[in-house]
Amino acid sequence: MHAKAHFEKLEVWQLAHRLTLDIYRVTKAFPAEERHRLANQMCRAAVSVPANVAEGEGREQSADQVHFLHIARGSLSELRAYLLISRDLGFLSQEEETSISASCAKLAAKLQAFIMAKQRIAQARKAAFPPSSRPSNLGSRDASPPASLVSRLPSRHSIKGFTLIELLVVIAIIGILAGLLLPALNGAREAAKKSKTATLISSLGVALKAYYNEYGYWPNTSGGLSEGSELTAAYNQDLLQMLTGTDVWLGGGAGGNPKKTVFLDVKSADMGLVDNAYLKAGSGSTNLVNPWGNSIRVKFDYDGNNQVTAPFGGVNVSGGAAIWSIGGRNYSITNTSWK
Repeated sequence: MHAKAHFEKLEVWQLAHRLTLDIYRVTKAFPAEERHRLANQMCRAAVSVPANVAEGEGREQSADQVHFLHIARGSLSELRAYLLISRDLGFLSQEEETSISASCAKLAAKLQAFIMAKQRIAQARKAAFPPSSRPSNLGSRDASPPASLVSRLPSRHSIKGFTLIELLVVIAIIGILAGLLLPALNGAREAAKKSKTATLISSLGVALKAYYNEYGYWPNTSGGLSEGSELTAAYNQDLLQMLTGTDVWLGGGAGGNPKKTVFLDVKSADMGLVDNAYLKAGSGSTNLVNPWGNSIRVKFDYDGNNQVTAPFGGVNVSGGAAIWSIGGRNYSITNTSWK
């Protein structure tokens, strides 16, 4: 038994590997004339995903790793387009396309979170090890400083201390700079929170779309919500239970997750759910929240008219679902429709 390479231990690579095997399996049934056309394109796109994940792991620089992960993400998007074309041409059954699309959606969420983690590592390394401004010939232990540098070095007799006035001036300058930088730092923190919230909402949207592709309907509760009602993770666990595969309710109509399919992995760091995990327990339920601690909220088109009433201003949003969240200053982070 061979020793596993480092990339083989990655969940994103394992998911991509299984997806590639599925693509090779289903394309064997394609017509013979498609063997060197659509089937070949699908296999090439599928193989590109685990291959680029593996190549990225073989690179030392985080920036190089992120570059190859971006290529893998692009190949996955290309593959999802081929799946739709194959289904519409009758080469794939609806069940096959739905199953593989769900695998693609799960892999896309994991891959995006993996890219974000690598980017954070690259930023941390850049901040910890800035480019050195030392002369190049001072790198070795025995190297002597150049004569031009020696001539500028002060002798120990020429070093003088600061006067009180000079110290007060320096302190005043530091205070002014701090006053200028603090608003910028706060703005950067707010922007980072918005970006994390957008990623979280995007992951939830991908999970909801995969759920709809699997069952042909949107999630609902045992009570049966009607059009305009809000199914939110703020006050109950229904939505999280359905998407995480822990709820198998059938009730009097469609709405649960009887297959126990995992559409959303809220416990995984690959989801990007870091920095307090965006999961908050309280009042007997588990809430899906943004970095400000506010709930991620959802409305669905339960009457099938492809319209959802938005939470702000009563404006109708075109699509099957609307996802939104509130920031730290009572403004909407996003108001997105998912078709």
